[in-house]
Amino acid sequence: MKIAFISNQNHFFYSIVRYLRDRGLDVDLLLLASESEELNYRYHPKTDSFDDSYKKFTKQLTWGGVNNDLSNLKIRRQLKKNIKESLKEYDFIAGGFIAPAYLAFAGIKNDLFLPLGQDARTLPFYTTKYGYITFNIRAYYQKKGIRNSKYIINGINAIREITLLKPKGEVISYPIPTVYNKLLDTIISDTTHDHKVEFLTKINNLKKENYFLLFSQKRQNWTDTKGDTHIKAFAKFIYEFDGKAKLLLIHNGTDVENAKNLIKSLNIENHIEWIPMTCRFDILKLINIVNMCIADTFKGYKIPGLPATPTMQSGSSFETIAMGKPMIMGRDIPFIRRHFANPPPFCIANDIDEIYQHLLGYVDNPDKYKEIGKLGKLWHKKVIETDTIDLIIDLIEGNILSFKK
Repeated sequence: MKIAFISNQNHFFYSIVRYLRDRGLDVDLLLLASESEELNYRYHPKTDSFDDSYKKFTKQLTWGGVNNDLSNLKIRRQLKKNIKESLKEYDFIAGGFIAPAYLAFAGIKNDLFLPLGQDARTLPFYTTKYGYITFNIRAYYQKKGIRNSKYIINGINAIREITLLKPKGEVISYPIPTVYNKLLDTIISDTTHDHKVEFLTKINNLKKENYFLLFSQKRQNWTDTKGDTHIKAFAKFIYEFDGKAKLLLIHNGTDVENAKNLIKSLNIENHIEWIPMTCRFDILKLINIVNMCIADTFKGYKIPGLPATPTMQSGSSFETIAMGKPMIMGRDIPFIRRHFANPPPFCIANDIDEIYQHLLGYVDNPDKYKEIGKLGKLWHKKVIETDTIDLIIDLIEGNILSFKK
């Protein structure tokens, strides 16, 4: 059986494909046209690899996400032919990101859909009355493609949206792999790479000087995400902490200047390190250096016209858990437990004071938080690297009963 995973947003599918290939399955990773190395270097397999072995099973498609192709009447007929031709050799197809829209357009069933984020939370609902026909057409086909998928593994990050889409196939709530474990082993064992990246060298030196290092794993996009809470909570912590500490922020997003102004007003400029936009590999190296990480500290995503959607996972949270570091996150645990009985061990914080308490807690009792990190890594090995991959293999082989005990 020949299997295709289409798209590689956040490196999710590249991770899954490698796990499946390790189990002996014949799997290819197909990159959409918008995911070429030139157009989307950040999420290209090259930036999540130590070598070029990915080339053996990675193919570049000529369609998907460019030239408004779904709404371009001049190329729609040829587009449909191209999609069918590029996928004719595959017996099982898993389409992510905007791939469901293209599969639906070409009349090809999506065997497996794994919501990565906006592909389920926004793309099927993103229509407008202001003449942007491209978005309306894409939303129509995205909705159709998801609805008609044979299986959906929902990483508990789009529960309400998937329900609203009224899927005809089997929906299973289970976390989705985001990080390939063998890469982690290499990251931890190899230190020579650190000296080649300026910011890694600097952060390594701070660690040697016994700085407490908190890495905020989110872009500076504050709308509906309480993005300023990390900075305000860290400032509160700095005012109480008599040791050395740094908050590491990613220099990306629409609110970078707002973040800088806030930092200045709080008089904590000397406690901030800005991390440039970089590849997945270097982010994982950075996580391996710091004491703690923090991601979105809110209970759910708010989409206009829809209720806020509680989530369990994000790419950044599972990166941290896989690396064995404690992760501060805001999550609606009761909601999550209704859909998945064994969530990972997050340090839950939904407001400034709760974040502040975790930071104080770490410096007062680091062993407690290091143990949380260790438990998270064990959780990742059992649930993500074993159970979820077993589930995906069962779905590919048509045996879903083992996960319905």
